[in-house]
Amino acid sequence: MRKQFAINLLSILLIFFVSTPVESSNTKKEKLEKSALVNVQTSKEAVESFVAACDEKMALNRQTNTSTTCVSGVVTTLHLTTDDYGVETIWRLMRGNTIVAFGGGYANNTTYIRDFNLPVGEYTFVIYDLYGDGICCNYGEGSFSLVNGTTTILSGGEFNYFETVDFCVEEPPVLGCMNPSAHNYNPDATEDDGSCETCSDGVLNGDETDVDCGGTNCAACEDNEGCYASSTTVLNLLTDNYGGEVSWTLTGSGTVLASGGPYPNNAVIAETFNLPNGTYTFNIYDSYGDGICCAYGNGTYSLENGGEEIISGGDYGAGESITFCIDSDEIFGCTDPNAHSYNPDATQDDGSCETCSDG
Repeated sequence: MRKQFAINLLSILLIFFVSTPVESSNTKKEKLEKSALVNVQTSKEAVESFVAACDEKMALNRQTNTSTTCVSGVVTTLHLTTDDYGVETIWRLMRGNTIVAFGGGYANNTTYIRDFNLPVGEYTFVIYDLYGDGICCNYGEGSFSLVNGTTTILSGGEFNYFETVDFCVEEPPVLGCMNPSAHNYNPDATEDDGSCETCSDGVLNGDETDVDCGGTNCAACEDNEGCYASSTTVLNLLTDNYGGEVSWTLTGSGTVLASGGPYPNNAVIAETFNLPNGTYTFNIYDSYGDGICCAYGNGTYSLENGGEEIISGGDYGAGESITFCIDSDEIFGCTDPNAHSYNPDATQDDGSCETCSDG
């Protein structure tokens, strides 16, 4: 009989509370009444009746408010800090008429964090206060937020009986380059991440043989300027009377690939480089700053590719430099079919053949 009386009393009070928010300046006497009322309201039957009444009002509100926030992160997180009356706070996460998650029976002035891995779909989140004064700010500094990635779906604390939001979870975007003409185009990408490497970005990338030209994706470099067709590059050097002052380097992609010096006086030097397609820089130096010609001898040098001169000289002071590129169809490897290391694709033998008669 007592239980039935409490439920009947609750039904009368709910009609009043759902239509009339609690005043913010509750007196001490009202707070004592609040505590007594919540003890009645937290019975299972009472909570169900309360939620049903709130949901009916929410359904009316939804007819005039159809906006929906959509998110695409993998994890949606609820942050909840209760006020001085944590037992009053309950919440539900719904997908249609199905309860995905819920919470209640909380301690006072306590922070809770709950993560949800939600599949693609439409959802409704509702937070309730059984007394109808929210979780802030008359009786503590309670608050809540529902967050997905950098998007706050709903947050607050100052509400009456409930606060609700409809939201949807979409497929997460596939990041990548969406420019079909780029070297690194990703046909599966749904959101461009700014990583596109193109023939007009001023950067040597992809298989370009020079900045924004050459290779399989970009137009040929104009007049093939600065590019050479042979994989074999040769340095010929004759030192002057002070060969100990001479040195040189060959770099590619910021790495020193070869270097030489100091040398004997009036020495003849020959170096051969088998270079894959790419861009290179050759530097020659004189530590005294007078080159190798012509004050103290008739030194000279030349850098050639397939018999074509890349650079030559001798009267260069402290040093000089040139950047060039190789754009060749040649493939170096062992061309001997009888060798262990035979490469059927090789067009130029690089001396790497290993045979049964090589000692």
